[in-house]
Amino acid sequence: MAALQDPTEGWQEYLQSLPPVYSGFTLDKEAKEEGLLHRIFAYRNDACSRSATIVYDKVTFEFMLRVRVGLVEFCDVRFIHPDRERFEAVLKNSLFSLLDLLQCCIPERMETLFRNKKLHEWDYESFLPQQLHGFTRVLCPQNCVQVTNGSYLILDYSDYACVSSLRFFFNVFRDDFFAELLLKGVPEATKLFDAKSLSDLEARLRKSLDGCLLDLRTRI
Repeated sequence: MAALQDPTEGWQEYLQSLPPVYSGFTLDKEAKEEGLLHRIFAYRNDACSRSATIVYDKVTFEFMLRVRVGLVEFCDVRFIHPDRERFEAVLKNSLFSLLDLLQCCIPERMETLFRNKKLHEWDYESFLPQQLHGFTRVLCPQNCVQVTNGSYLILDYSDYACVSSLRFFFNVFRDDFFAELLLKGVPEATKLFDAKSLSDLEARLRKSLDGCLLDLRTRI
């Protein structure tokens, strides 16, 4: 299959049907080249640093949807197709539902194993500061996001200016909590917060969050 000469061709009617604002996201119709990707359009919520961008990949010759939540960016595998019309049909069916979930976590739409962890009942405000060593708590369980490979992003401390963060996930396949670091755009693994239960994760956060973020700040 050859690459499309103009990936924006054929999108005009669909773009005209889209609302300029939806669920806190603003439509950006500007199409442009972004490396190996050709951006078709995007919905962005800059206040929350979240976006859903429709792109054409000039390497795989596929249309896809890329999600950004703070410094976390991934391709939603539900939105990939080489055929524009079929891809558009997927968008018509599911794009706004995805934007709803990006704007606010909706527990009833989450998997049972995730709901059973009762993250929405977690009293974390007493020990998770909003600011710590120059990092801001930009995401908490009330606005968690389902990402890739069965994982949910549940907590995120970030410094956007330094492209660095400490973020926490729950994986439904392994039934466990884990964290990863981002140091100036480069991901790193950490075992400090590996936990099987929410109570265990809380204990590890109380013990190691301050020191971990202080160490990350020092390395920056």
